[in-house]
Amino acid sequence: GGQPGHRSEEHVFSLKSIIAKYRSQGKLMIIQTSDIAKFFDKELIEDAILTSMKRGANSKACRLWYELNRGTQIRVRTGVGMTKYVEAGALVGQGTIAGALVSQAVLDDGISGVFAPGGQDKLNYGSVPVSPLIFQDDVIHGAGGIKEARLANDKMDIVVKSLNLRLNQDKTVCLVMGTTKQKVKVKRELEAKPLMCGNFETQLKDQFKWLGQILLSGGLSDYVSCKVAV
Repeated sequence: GGQPGHRSEEHVFSLKSIIAKYRSQGKLMIIQTSDIAKFFDKELIEDAILTSMKRGANSKACRLWYELNRGTQIRVRTGVGMTKYVEAGALVGQGTIAGALVSQAVLDDGISGVFAPGGQDKLNYGSVPVSPLIFQDDVIHGAGGIKEARLANDKMDIVVKSLNLRLNQDKTVCLVMGTTKQKVKVKRELEAKPLMCGNFETQLKDQFKWLGQILLSGGLSDYVSCKVAV
């Protein structure tokens, strides 16, 4: 979604294709979304440099980029004017040159290193394992059951802690799709033993918005009905 020549809508198309396939087969799926809290201004610039070097960036350009961001100072515009400058140190700041591209690369490396392709926590589209979908600081992942969903949350917790980040609890939620019987069973199990991500509970929702698209537990037909109603 963040690569040149591609659009975020490609992620949405892939996700909807998987939803349609699993629903047509009567299979359960749990969609989990994770949102990085204050993605910019928190990420370590050392991780950004290592990721850039790993991907073949020019070493002199990396050094120059580091020097440009080493002594970062920030201030905030408020209703009564600008605050004083505060020394923030070496970090990847929002709006800085290449900040968005490099930050997404760091998150991609972190998730790719933990969510191995074809792992047991993956959904599959035919014979193709589907890895977590990422656009900037928004991550979405599908699991075929509660056990797999718990494993995915454990992995996501490892990723954010290894990168010195944290998750936005209000936007880190899950959605259960499947038959009525399957959804009732999952909800009962989660009431008895909540789905945790680190030290907080992943809230179960009937709908949430991801990349501007509304996802509903009833599937694509509910989405169409929702859009028509609007």
